[in-house]
Amino acid sequence: MPAPKPPEFFIKTGLHVEPIPSHEELWATGLVAYLWNIYANHLTEYGNVLTRTNAAARRRFTKTVGLKPRTKMVRALIRRYFKPQYRKQWTDIINRGGSLQIQRDKIVHGDWGTKWDSEARVMTGPRFLFAHFQQKGAYEWKLDYETIFSIAKQIDKLVLDCSMFSLELIRPEDGADLRPSLLRRLIEPDRALTRRDRLASYLPDQIRRLVRPRS
Repeated sequence: MPAPKPPEFFIKTGLHVEPIPSHEELWATGLVAYLWNIYANHLTEYGNVLTRTNAAARRRFTKTVGLKPRTKMVRALIRRYFKPQYRKQWTDIINRGGSLQIQRDKIVHGDWGTKWDSEARVMTGPRFLFAHFQQKGAYEWKLDYETIFSIAKQIDKLVLDCSMFSLELIRPEDGADLRPSLLRRLIEPDRALTRRDRLASYLPDQIRRLVRPRS
């Protein structure tokens, strides 16, 4: 019996797994991942700026893995230390980022598939993104290039707004290290990190809730 002929996709590419998404859908998915990484770096940089004068808070922020918990920390820092004219602007950016992260995570981490025709016993129909085997949050989402690209455009606008926010605060005299200037212009003078803040950053969350916040 002759050996089975290798699939045409393997002959062309040397890959064993043929992608279900089209080339355009794969490109748009890569664009979503690429732009999201830029946004995550913006958020991380502001976390670094806001914890610059607090070594304990900086260590806690650096050791925090995952964008969601880091976003929560940055949101709290912004609420506490930003000047009012900047507080709402960056809070709005973070809120939009939180909404887009749900869609980004599904696109990047979900599985592609098609519908199973039980009568014909074949996979048919449009492509779907799904995660049916999760303990919670199972979903099925019909996706195409236009939908993925529209989400990429929203993330692109998010990145642009982050960049413009920073550019509005930069001055020619700032030099190469922009963090001190950003810190000085963003934070209210009477909201400098105090010894009480530094002590609280060491406390576990259960104890920290008992510490009365500064008025």
